[in-house]
Amino acid sequence: MKTLKRTLALIAALTVVATTFAGCGDKKEEDTTKPATTTAAPAATDAAGGDTATDAPEAETTEAPPSEAPQVGAPADDKVTLGTGGSEFTIVSWNANDFPALLATFVGKVDQVDAADATVNVGLIEDATTDTGATINFINLGVGSADAKQTYDNMLSAGEDIDIYAAEADFALDYIGDTSKSADFTTMGFAESDWANAYSYTLEIGKDANGSLRGISWQACPGGYAYRTDLAETYLGVTDTAAMQDLVKDWDTMGQTAAKVYEASGEKTAMAATMGGMWQVFAPARDKAWVVDETLVADDAQSLKFLTMAKDWADKGYVTKVGQWTDAWLPMGQDDSVMGYFVSTWGLGDTIVIGAAGGKTGATFGQWGIVQGPQAFSWGGTWFIVNPATDNGIDAKNFIYDLTLDEETMAAYAKAKGEYMNNKKVMAQGTALANDDITANFGGQDYISLLSEAAANIKMDAKKITRYDSVIKADFMTAVTDYANGNYADETATLDAFKNKVAEDVPAITVN
Repeated sequence: MKTLKRTLALIAALTVVATTFAGCGDKKEEDTTKPATTTAAPAATDAAGGDTATDAPEAETTEAPPSEAPQVGAPADDKVTLGTGGSEFTIVSWNANDFPALLATFVGKVDQVDAADATVNVGLIEDATTDTGATINFINLGVGSADAKQTYDNMLSAGEDIDIYAAEADFALDYIGDTSKSADFTTMGFAESDWANAYSYTLEIGKDANGSLRGISWQACPGGYAYRTDLAETYLGVTDTAAMQDLVKDWDTMGQTAAKVYEASGEKTAMAATMGGMWQVFAPARDKAWVVDETLVADDAQSLKFLTMAKDWADKGYVTKVGQWTDAWLPMGQDDSVMGYFVSTWGLGDTIVIGAAGGKTGATFGQWGIVQGPQAFSWGGTWFIVNPATDNGIDAKNFIYDLTLDEETMAAYAKAKGEYMNNKKVMAQGTALANDDITANFGGQDYISLLSEAAANIKMDAKKITRYDSVIKADFMTAVTDYANGNYADETATLDAFKNKVAEDVPAITVN
């Protein structure tokens, strides 16, 4: 844990900016058997991955301001009641977008973490060890996030060596609600009050039905619309983000702007890259959970609005029919076929925006901007879950402490990776934590301040998240995509197909 302190000279140079910003604010196929630390390039999640349901943000936030209390210290090793002494500290995730960087930070290499080239971060943890002497063993499943569940279940059932594994809100309940699959954080000496500066929704998602904390996220995930500034100037005459936001301030206005862009570009440039990206904006505003009283709720107003708009925009060329997370997705950011992408904070680096620019030497690097877009939203988030059968309890405790509680470590990681950390006090440092590569791609724009408003307003009702969400959402997007591709005659037929698929995939619930 404390190996990181050797590199904290890096952040001594950071100027802590006192701002008024109200605290703020991851995914192709590999062998799923247990390999040595992977060196493969990071894989992307499918459309269902990273899709976390949230409440629509309101005008005011109920989040408490950052605490001025002294930083919480790591629990003493003798407070850990989990197994210890394992020779390998094994972390499992569906891709390599986040954990190599997190682990590199954990072993003291935060100064070498690269926000724009995830393969660099994979290399940083080769042959790395923890303070207890355990070898870092990162297992990249190389699948979409929802597809990781079956492998997790197989590995846990077989008693394979897993110390920490990743989960998204859409399926975290399958693990957080099962005491055989998730350790109560008190077994590592933690108390919920340790996370006084975390966003409350992240804690609620990490609790089981009895209120025991069994999962924690290092990140908060406000979203926005990242766009090509050069295309905006050419087709819309826009040269600043304030003017661009005015043209995308709501869905009706954005539709009108999309029409102008499509016409001015000779019907070449779509306003939005994918329907999957658009859905991430609508999903948080659903009024009800997907499943209420064990019955599917398919007619939520936001979902119906999205269904209508996705078809209309696809027909008119305002959004492409390219699948999110496919090989064709990001290159559109370099060939002028799209104006922009809906993104979350974890997507500002190579995962989406810098990737869409073609990397730091890419064709459109530096020609991007970001605005809040038509509707405030939060997209994604990943929770650490500790296997109660771990034999590296001290390492698990230290890893969680470093990345979710230690303020110096979190600040260093925020700047190195371009993350919005799950700690309001840390993120109150504002622009001092801006990542250089992300800032350069945004032409020098202060992206942290822009996203701080959305972060302050993140409101997620854990009661609206069910264990079936990842499957249901994937089925819904499949139906919408098929409708846009002309496979169904109308919305009624589309919804019927959606319901039939859910009834097949989730037989435990009622589908009317």
